[in-house]
Amino acid sequence: MANLKCYVLSVFCFFVVSASAYAESVDSFPWLSYSDKEKCVVTLGNKSSPAVVHFVSGYGLKGIDNEAILKELKSAIKRGCSISAPDNAGVSPLNAAIMFEHPKLVEYLLQKGADPNNRISSHRKSINGMNSFEFIDLLIKVKGNSKVKQEIRELLLRSK
Repeated sequence: MANLKCYVLSVFCFFVVSASAYAESVDSFPWLSYSDKEKCVVTLGNKSSPAVVHFVSGYGLKGIDNEAILKELKSAIKRGCSISAPDNAGVSPLNAAIMFEHPKLVEYLLQKGADPNNRISSHRKSINGMNSFEFIDLLIKVKGNSKVKQEIRELLLRSK
């Protein structure tokens, strides 16, 4: 689980640290660019990821403006970008918000239609095939329970 979190963080940090954009820049993050006409894929160098999961993964990182992340996230969803498109590790925006313990984003994504019953399709055997309910239970089992994890679990249960 720690390896998955490190992988997601490293992909996001790669996007943040690199600075060569070749398409239309993301308003709040000029080092990122959109590589598609719909502005639903964020690209930097030769790495791309769905915009929604990218912005969710960046929320809460040190040195990143969370309000700017929320602005870009809301804008991407308003444009019709997929709320369930996973990153390269198979983690959806909802499961990224769960993994990084952001109940505010979990609640927002659920309100916008994220489906906690969707299954993770990942090369990582430990999470492959899990839905969001199973994923939060795994996180509680592996990393221990917390008030935030319980809040996220309750948000998921209310969404049924």
